[in-house]
Amino acid sequence: MNENYKTRIDQIRERMMAFMDGRFSDEIKEKANNLLVSVQKNKRLNFFKGEIDSWAAAVVFTIARLNLLFDPAQGEHCRPEEIFEFFNQPKDLIRHRSQYIENVCHLVLGAKEFSTRKIYDHLNFFKTSSGFVIPKLVLDESIKNIQTVDADEANWLKEKLQQKIDVEKKKWLMRITRRSSKKVVDKRQLNLFE
Repeated sequence: MNENYKTRIDQIRERMMAFMDGRFSDEIKEKANNLLVSVQKNKRLNFFKGEIDSWAAAVVFTIARLNLLFDPAQGEHCRPEEIFEFFNQPKDLIRHRSQYIENVCHLVLGAKEFSTRKIYDHLNFFKTSSGFVIPKLVLDESIKNIQTVDADEANWLKEKLQQKIDVEKKKWLMRITRRSSKKVVDKRQLNLFE
């Protein structure tokens, strides 16, 4: 890697960390650093075009958007204006550059590499074999609840599940029986051989 390029990346990282220190957790800082590494690997994004502060602000702005940090209801948050003022950059430039980073790097909400654990858990879903879609967060809570069930509750649950399975088997057998009884056998061809 070119020394000038490495120096420029380090300067961008320093400016990002200067803004995030005292505002955000280490987890958010790690995700911002992950994004910077991903952005620097992308050939379509040239860090030599534009100011260091504009790139640093765009990466911070992107991480803030991906982690919903502009929402005051979040534990840690900031206003977009704080980013624009700290880096002394026009808001349209930072928003445009952030959007460009998202498009070029194909970033989406809930991407594990760039999202905090909380956001990742809220925005990721699993589909069960029966077709139900369950948020990962709910699934994790269910697993915790299942692990705390005592032996008596586990036996009761096992019996209920077995009863449900038995009922479903009976329904299935009845359907098969009905279908087979509805079939009309054409005996005309069999009569030819008698």
